[in-house]
Amino acid sequence: MKTLANWSNPKQALRHTLLNARLSVPHHEWVARSQQICTHLAHWTYFLQSQTVAVYISVRQEPNLEPLWLQFPHKTWLFPRCHGKDLTWHVIAIDPTEQWRHSLGINRWGIGEPCHTCPQGELGDLDLVLLPCIAADQSKYRLGYGGGYYDRWLPTRPTPQCPTVGVLFTAALQETLPQDPWDIPLDYLITEDGLR
Repeated sequence: MKTLANWSNPKQALRHTLLNARLSVPHHEWVARSQQICTHLAHWTYFLQSQTVAVYISVRQEPNLEPLWLQFPHKTWLFPRCHGKDLTWHVIAIDPTEQWRHSLGINRWGIGEPCHTCPQGELGDLDLVLLPCIAADQSKYRLGYGGGYYDRWLPTRPTPQCPTVGVLFTAALQETLPQDPWDIPLDYLITEDGLR
């Protein structure tokens, strides 16, 4: 594992370095590693028992969880939509005909998100949150893109007991990351090597 403890770079410099490293991974490796993550999740008892799962749409070579949605279309999948400075969560019904793809739009940052016509999800039913990470450390602190969307949403979610799982590739695991007072550690991390 790499260490960032002695780095004097701010979070933005770390994001830049780690994103470039992730984007340099060949496409076939990205696909294979993403599938390994999906396989680990598909065998995790807690995931299997979860009915309502908050998830994300992959961008910038984040681990792609689409195979998981397709394998478990009976689950209620909630996808984030940026609304001002907040996240709202919307249901996209996954079906084998792939009609669900018509429920996606692209926001101003080029990130796929539910269209405004998708119904809002019932967050009180949330069983599990799978969220993207640029990096995470041994204490399960997450480095995101810097917009603060998850930082603002996580402490206010109506189901604080529902586990949070940072999704990332093993290469992005760090010993320590710089922290801000509002950073909240996640409950678990999942990589192509398994759940931590």
